[in-house]
Amino acid sequence: MIQVQRVHASRPSHRAYVSVLDFLRSTLLGKFYLRYLRQYTPIRMAVIWSWKNLLALITFTYSKFKYSKFEQLSGITNERVTIYPRQKVSVRMPTVYPVEKSSSVKILSEYEFPEIYATTINDCTVVGASGFVHTRQTIIGHNLFRISHDYTSEELHGRLYVNSKKQLITRLSSIKTEVAIDQGVLFTDAVSSNYAHFMTEILPKVFAYTQLHTNKTIPLIIDCELHANLMQALEFVVGDSAQLIGLEKGEPLQVKSLQVVSACGYVPFERRPRSNYFTDHSQGVFSPAALVGMRDLIKKNVANFQVGLGTVLTHKKIWIKRNSTYRNVSNASEIEEALLAQGFTVVEPEKLSFVEQVSIFSNAEMIVGATGAAFANLIFCKPEARIIILIAELKDTSYGYWQNIASAVNNNISYVLGATQNNRNNIHANFSVNLSDLVVSIKQGN
Repeated sequence: MIQVQRVHASRPSHRAYVSVLDFLRSTLLGKFYLRYLRQYTPIRMAVIWSWKNLLALITFTYSKFKYSKFEQLSGITNERVTIYPRQKVSVRMPTVYPVEKSSSVKILSEYEFPEIYATTINDCTVVGASGFVHTRQTIIGHNLFRISHDYTSEELHGRLYVNSKKQLITRLSSIKTEVAIDQGVLFTDAVSSNYAHFMTEILPKVFAYTQLHTNKTIPLIIDCELHANLMQALEFVVGDSAQLIGLEKGEPLQVKSLQVVSACGYVPFERRPRSNYFTDHSQGVFSPAALVGMRDLIKKNVANFQVGLGTVLTHKKIWIKRNSTYRNVSNASEIEEALLAQGFTVVEPEKLSFVEQVSIFSNAEMIVGATGAAFANLIFCKPEARIIILIAELKDTSYGYWQNIASAVNNNISYVLGATQNNRNNIHANFSVNLSDLVVSIKQGN
């Protein structure tokens, strides 16, 4: 089993790195909200709106005294080594049900994924659960992050303040530390704990780095306490002898010579508030070279791993059961009953190991489920597999996200559109799907 090294001799006080939001969650009021109120969408949306606006006021005042200039990685003039050249990606239009709703789904027919390269940043500081790099003068973000358009998870959780107009960023916790290493490769990220982001953005970057370097003496800097499934996925890419250094959320680390790989895939965490007038918001872009290469390596290593186990999970038709407090299909029980009658098997990905998920999705012929992180496993599907995603019909829904991932690995998807409860225009609201529309989508694929 791959091991993660701590850079501190003993576990540091988490209080030194706690974010404003983490502190509020630890209070009695915060615990009461999380336990009893968060499940109600109107209350949750009101709290998030209030939090964003209150935080903006507080951090704007703080940022008057302490800030750094933002710079994209692509603007760094340091020497770079190309891993993959730029690549044109053709995106097929997903099939939409009911057919008359097809005009609601708008995606780009093609895009160009930029060159993937590695570069070195000297005398810098990295932070756990963040993809930004701090130097004396600047804060450096990856080459696909657009500060004018993209709202970050770190802002939402009270760890950063971003002045998008002035291109300034303030970190709301200290990054002073005496702990330093000579060299390392950066793979921390604010969204690394999310399965879909990890599998389509972070792990492909790790794979790309392995294509450039076979030297396993340079430590890979990752986030601490990643889920066991993510750690197993990482091990299938880098092997069990790679050196890993783990950072806690907000924990700083000085690096004398930091290697950074440019983005191999990216979708913004959210759209920046008051940026809806932009018409070119990203719905996610992904490198076919990195994603396919990573996918093939994982499938090969999983197959070898399963030889020792002697078991392979295979289900021709699967229904992905979603267990979440938001963005649920309100008539899921009705749908599940109908699918079971048609020979579908219920699968709950969060209860499966990584190997089991790869095995199931690799062998499935038809997959149905509500939009959610589990569908990142579509990268393991056969090209001829039917992938049917239930999703709400909303103006700001990024319909291109799943299709762009699918297109990068030569797959295709179908959408069955549903209506949110009380017609709420909220991408996290629960929604219902007409069973007849789903039945049609299944029959037309047979």
